[in-house]
Amino acid sequence: MYHKLSCIVFLIAAVVCLSMTGCEKSKGSSASSDISREEEPNTSDDKTEETAAPSEETLADVQDTSVTTETFTKTEPVSGEAADTTQQQSADEPSTETPQDQLEKAKQGYSSAYEAAQYYYNAYLTDNYELVYSMFCQEEIDAYNSYIDSIEMFDSPAASVFRKSAVTDAVKASMANIDALRADNQDSENDKWTVLLTEEDIFPAEDEDIAEFNDTLGTSFTSAADCGFVYYQDTDNQRAFVGNGCAFVEYEGKWYLSYASAMQSELLMYMEIF
Repeated sequence: MYHKLSCIVFLIAAVVCLSMTGCEKSKGSSASSDISREEEPNTSDDKTEETAAPSEETLADVQDTSVTTETFTKTEPVSGEAADTTQQQSADEPSTETPQDQLEKAKQGYSSAYEAAQYYYNAYLTDNYELVYSMFCQEEIDAYNSYIDSIEMFDSPAASVFRKSAVTDAVKASMANIDALRADNQDSENDKWTVLLTEEDIFPAEDEDIAEFNDTLGTSFTSAADCGFVYYQDTDNQRAFVGNGCAFVEYEGKWYLSYASAMQSELLMYMEIF
């Protein structure tokens, strides 16, 4: 589960793959070799095949609150047992955060990887691509670009290839993929969606993986975490599909969405870089 943090070799292979004629742009194994992620956007006339929804028994195992389209709205635990509502606000106590407040919070980092994951999936549910980009750690972005430049992968500087507009366009495309899967599974555009996310879905990275990651990029992250697979669920009809993963890094006591890991596991597949 932790290989997304030590993924630079796989990331470079993915970039090279994108540059080769006829190389299949498939998602999945590099992001998580043992679970199913969301499907690649369908460019044919055929409808995207739905990912099988989890069984009722599987959903009943969820013991915590969910991230919803109303920012961090609390929902009753599917299991019926008491849930930990830390980091979330109740349905009758809506968030007072403005979009600008959320952007500023993202730039300053989060108190935990779990809190960062809540904001990340809420951004996907609300198509807030600017928030996702703001969740990246600038130090990791700079280190990533320096590493790409050091292996002379492009004629142009990596900072130009992976400029903000190109990355946010990739985030938009990734969100559009999730939106398409939601459309395939909902009965109405008015259906409410949530992400089934618990603290148990956040896995600390191994020390050796963090060390390898830091050695490769020349960074000094103290901790890292990988988010296990999550379900996007329609709360009206209970249909669900397996969604996108994510990883986080800790820098100076704050948590950020991992830029290199997001590139490798999700965003490169939506970028035209050659």
